[in-house]
Amino acid sequence: MEIVPLREFRNQLPGLSHDERNLILQQARMVLEQNYVHLADKRKRTGFDPVAACELLRTEVATRDASDSSAAAELAFHETLLDVFRRIRDRHTSYLLPEPLATATAFLPFTVDIAADKGTEVATVTKVLPTSDARGGFVPGIQVTHWNGVPIDRLLSLNLVEEMRSPSARFSSRDLTVRPLRTVAPPAEDWVIVSYISRRGARREARFEWQVLTGETASAPGTFVKNVAAAIDPHARATEVCAASIGVHWSPLGLDGPPSSSRATVIASNFGEVGHLFVPTFITSTPLEFVRELQSALEQLPAEGLIVDVRGNTGGSLPAAVGLAQLLSTDPLPLILSQIRATSKNLDLCRIFVEAFGDSDLERTLPELRKAISLDAEFTPVQPLGRRIVSNVDRPYPGPVIVVFDGFSYSATDVFAALVQDQEIGPTLSTRGPTGGGGANVWSHDLFCELSTLSGSGLGYEPLPRRASFTVAMRRLYRPASRRSGGEPVPIEDHGVVPDEAHSSTRKDLLEAYPDLLNAAAARLDRQ
Repeated sequence: MEIVPLREFRNQLPGLSHDERNLILQQARMVLEQNYVHLADKRKRTGFDPVAACELLRTEVATRDASDSSAAAELAFHETLLDVFRRIRDRHTSYLLPEPLATATAFLPFTVDIAADKGTEVATVTKVLPTSDARGGFVPGIQVTHWNGVPIDRLLSLNLVEEMRSPSARFSSRDLTVRPLRTVAPPAEDWVIVSYISRRGARREARFEWQVLTGETASAPGTFVKNVAAAIDPHARATEVCAASIGVHWSPLGLDGPPSSSRATVIASNFGEVGHLFVPTFITSTPLEFVRELQSALEQLPAEGLIVDVRGNTGGSLPAAVGLAQLLSTDPLPLILSQIRATSKNLDLCRIFVEAFGDSDLERTLPELRKAISLDAEFTPVQPLGRRIVSNVDRPYPGPVIVVFDGFSYSATDVFAALVQDQEIGPTLSTRGPTGGGGANVWSHDLFCELSTLSGSGLGYEPLPRRASFTVAMRRLYRPASRRSGGEPVPIEDHGVVPDEAHSSTRKDLLEAYPDLLNAAAARLDRQ
């Protein structure tokens, strides 16, 4: 890995030819038009048609100077196509940039989060790399007021609009100071001017130059799991890698241990000892083993109460998420429901996937998909998705449970939180409003290309230049019918899970591993 100034990194881009840009746009349109399960709903909800936007962009590319393959032209192209996908407002459905952007992360040497202070929200510096210039008092705990002259609350509200965050997650600095270039364009500026209030109350400014870490990072392309993880939320891993590159360990939530590892601890709260199970991700290729490890961890925690902490968990394996929920319940949980768009491309992809890899869910879906296409229906009927990897738990957690999440809890974590709430396993507490509202099973363009090759005749999916890719929401997910939902399945996309209670992170939370949050959760357990 190597760290270079952003201004130097920009000049390293080799540029895209006219044909390469045209191929990317042709494939983008096909993925959105033929595979994207939320297309009709997003058109209605956002008033934006991404398929038409891709076709318009193809027309514009055709009329431009075909010989312009400069780095500047490439960046302009990426920014325009990224904007098309941003306007869909679906983190499952993304354009993943090519190398060398795919294996690079732009960063500043500090992080910022928002603390509640006497009823107001204050942007607070939470971490500062030791290599940064601390002269002038730029240290953890100070208040940031402006960013390049823009009031910080205004800037973060604009960031919400641009980066498709849920309103509850608008006050995150992850896009401000750490930008994995697999999913976002490089910053437009070479440096930033940060206005802040020092610990002694003096108003000061500091200048920080954007740096780029090149090499294998959280946003590196490769496997299907890596591409999906990169699209949904690569920030936590990218932050870890940037810090580790200069010999520093950072945990984005102030907890000990690698950000990608679950961990169980005993907390001495104001209300006695309780267990704390932190699950930062459900990404795993072995969900049964994943759930068994969590079960072993739960058996070591006190039975007086349990805080299950899934803040920042942007999803992964649906069976792993459902399996964790089952570990907390004495009753078998209902299966999550799903449906798929009735298109000939989806039928071919699902058929080849079943033939090549086997999948009982898709195998059951194939007859319904054929029937829906013959009836000119838009979707297959809603069907149960997945099998129970843990159907009967001999020793479910015996005590009261509370689940803590935030606006970045997404995808499979949406499903986990929904099951906990709908099946009345325990109350939910959030530091940033509802969960992210990601209700889909995600496939990648790389997988489409692999299946297209396996088909023999080809399906029209072609590899993109320099390992660029797309991810797409393929199957829509629903919360099972429950008393809470009025007996009807409820779509997860764009809705998420509304918490039972809220907690505004304090300055002490941000700087000392969230003691006030955990005490608030323990207090709720004490009332059960």
